[in-house]
Amino acid sequence: MAQGKESFCCPVCDAAQYRVLMDKQVAHPLWWLDDYPELLQLRYVLCEACGYICLRPHLSAQQYDAIYRHSPGLDRETIKETRQSTLRQRKAFIDQHAVDLTTGTVVEVGPAYGDFLNLFPSFKRRLGIEPSTTYLNTVRQESPALEYHPFVLEDFVEHQPAFCQSADLVLACHVLEHAFDPRVFVENLARLAARGAYVYIEVPSIEGMARTKKPRYQNLYYGHVSQFTAPVIRRLGVMCGLTPVEIVHSHSDDYPVIRALFRKTAWPEMAAAAFQRHRAQTEQLTAAALTRLSDVLRDGAMSDIVIWGCGQDLLDLVLALPAPERQLFGQKVTLVDRNPGKQGRTFFGKKILPPAHASRADV
Repeated sequence: MAQGKESFCCPVCDAAQYRVLMDKQVAHPLWWLDDYPELLQLRYVLCEACGYICLRPHLSAQQYDAIYRHSPGLDRETIKETRQSTLRQRKAFIDQHAVDLTTGTVVEVGPAYGDFLNLFPSFKRRLGIEPSTTYLNTVRQESPALEYHPFVLEDFVEHQPAFCQSADLVLACHVLEHAFDPRVFVENLARLAARGAYVYIEVPSIEGMARTKKPRYQNLYYGHVSQFTAPVIRRLGVMCGLTPVEIVHSHSDDYPVIRALFRKTAWPEMAAAAFQRHRAQTEQLTAAALTRLSDVLRDGAMSDIVIWGCGQDLLDLVLALPAPERQLFGQKVTLVDRNPGKQGRTFFGKKILPPAHASRADV
């Protein structure tokens, strides 16, 4: 049951039932700007329907945008040394499970200095969606082969629609936990992906954090709007039209993460094609049955035709009969059905009789 007066609607499953797991007071991330208090009272709440954990209250989208745009970024040399093994393991995971990957366009959301994008030199086009001006300016000077766009993901999809359904590989490493609305974020990742493309998501694992040997207190701070488990990540992907390929826990460098690879399978097209094949087969069988029924009705030697069972198939056939055969149907046919509810009813002007009024030998 919901606690307190705060309203809650889970962004993953839309449920309203939640439980407070933790209350925490932190320095407001924008305390150094006017009109913001020094302290911010936060709480972590658990959706009791799906297990999603999120931070309440949210900062506004404008506040988050201001935070990341003005962020000085991580120290280049420090993260370069500590992240290389992690980046290689991440790349190996994608190479192993993303079979028949097309190397046209790769898009990374929140690529920082582009170190991971640089591990995909075979792609003809490498795009980064990065709101931080620190990262943006550095990459434009040092890695001109990388095409950076100064947006948050939601604004990029809205203002650059030409990029939708264009990427063969979409990367989002340690950005989903920062997203204002995780479902909208994953929906936008899926919008960037072409049919058949892969979407890779990596987030901290709340399951693994409980077992890590190193203190990871910084995982519980205002920037991480969401805390994820593997089932929630899977559910998010499926809800946004993505098919799970491989989802695992990794403890690289004692920082537990969830690695999730999805594929944007062409399910709508596949479903439509399957339906059309089924329709064609059904119409072929119906045409054969209609020909058989028409031949029987036109056979002058058959003056009294008994049809057993007045179901949907017969109704469809009679509706498809040409007018002359429809008239012969009314003249020659006796209808019989075992269903007491149909007995005594009329079907195209013919009264439906119980089995006692006809013998199978008359059919």
